[in-house]
Amino acid sequence: MKRIAFFVQTMLCGGVENALIALSGKLIAEGHQVTIYVIRKTGAFLDRVPNGIEVRTIPMDEELRRSIPVGGTRVSVRECLARKQYAQAAAFLVKHILRKTPYTELNADLQRVPPLTEFYDIAVNFHLHSPFLVWYLSERVNAGKKYTWIHNDFEASGYQIEGLKDYLSCVNHFFGVSQKVTEEFTARLGEFSGKTSVAMNIIPMEEILKKGRLFVPEEYDGTKRSLLTVGRLEEQKGYDLAIEVCKMLVDAGYGGRFCWFAVGEGTQRDALEKKIRRYALEDHFKLLGIRQNPYPYFRHCDLYVQPSRHEGWGLTVTEAKLFCRPIIVTDFAGAREQITDGVTGRVVAVDAREIFEAVRETMDSQALRDRYTANLSREDARQDDEYIKRYF
Repeated sequence: MKRIAFFVQTMLCGGVENALIALSGKLIAEGHQVTIYVIRKTGAFLDRVPNGIEVRTIPMDEELRRSIPVGGTRVSVRECLARKQYAQAAAFLVKHILRKTPYTELNADLQRVPPLTEFYDIAVNFHLHSPFLVWYLSERVNAGKKYTWIHNDFEASGYQIEGLKDYLSCVNHFFGVSQKVTEEFTARLGEFSGKTSVAMNIIPMEEILKKGRLFVPEEYDGTKRSLLTVGRLEEQKGYDLAIEVCKMLVDAGYGGRFCWFAVGEGTQRDALEKKIRRYALEDHFKLLGIRQNPYPYFRHCDLYVQPSRHEGWGLTVTEAKLFCRPIIVTDFAGAREQITDGVTGRVVAVDAREIFEAVRETMDSQALRDRYTANLSREDARQDDEYIKRYF
């Protein structure tokens, strides 16, 4: 048995957290002791953490914790404004303007963060795109081995990982969730290429398929085609593009033929709701919020659309594939490793017009939808999890 600690920002309803739950559950089943540390103990996925896994906050003064702009200044300000914490929002903005470092999470008084007293056989920063966690694993964690997971890309997100190189020398191995993000990382930091490899997310396939059969979503009335997008309501996920596409479909005469459902929550809800009202799309684009079991929405949708501006892999696309739904995705890192354009779905540019053309083409052709579904059903769904045996 090994003592293993994972470090993430929060337990929000997102792909990183979903992947962590699956991986940690597998490690628990194999007899290891797992602890999850979070910067802030919040998020809908706290209730989904497997039994036997303790979730702890990273030890620090609570005033200091509140001063860390988890997820960056923009996200933190939006969250504060949503909670009417205007003074805190202003403080984040002032710190951003007067910042000592371009990595906003590192503008807090880090010298006040105490070291973690527990020793772990393996300590894992599960989110390389959090500068605070990069720093914390290096400077405050004592472990036999240290690993880091790469979930997001570098080109589209603009994340300047090179500036954090000094904090990465302690890492024994880096795991990228797709070939593309792994290559992007080693292209920037070639000195770590010898200890970097691809590690696909663990997917509890049987559990997901079982949950997908539990009910038929009441929102799907059967008279219109159901389009689905799942993910946090953040700029990264491209919901604003989806609303633009929805408007194009209505203007093209498809208004009575479809309804687009969005499962997820986030800081852009107000802005997206305003855009939906401005375009008079209340009957065509529905923000459903978080669903504890989103899988029936996957199973019964007619078309899955992922319009993300950037992703490392796109876990929701993997989930849609399990149900063999026709899929349209933007060309983020990992997209072409999951979807073969024109064979198992469409891969298009991050552009509302291109997404619209792909959606319209797929909606118009039953033969095309059937072909995508049939080709997806023939794909090998087995997972490569050999890295768990080798590194854990």
